[in-house]
Amino acid sequence: QVQIRLGEEMNRILSETALAPVTEDGRVVGVQIRRIAEGSLLTDAGLRVGDVLTSVNDTQIDGMASLIGLWPRLQSASELRATVLRGGQPFSLRVTLR
Repeated sequence: QVQIRLGEEMNRILSETALAPVTEDGRVVGVQIRRIAEGSLLTDAGLRVGDVLTSVNDTQIDGMASLIGLWPRLQSASELRATVLRGGQPFSLRVTLR
């Protein structure tokens, strides 16, 4: 179900979602969601505008390149685990992919 939705929503997610790097001591420590495709897989997974995505499946998110680099590995993953900061407080998201 998730794989199907992702395939169907990818263009919309890419065009309607905006991210900005978050830096700490001069290095990128995550990406903040500035705009999100409402009603998409992202919002259904629990993400909101203002959230800071810091890691996905144990990979530190230090910019768009690290997010894009995850895509091939997520194709065969059975689960997506993300660490997110909301209001400065960390929490975990888990989504079963298969």
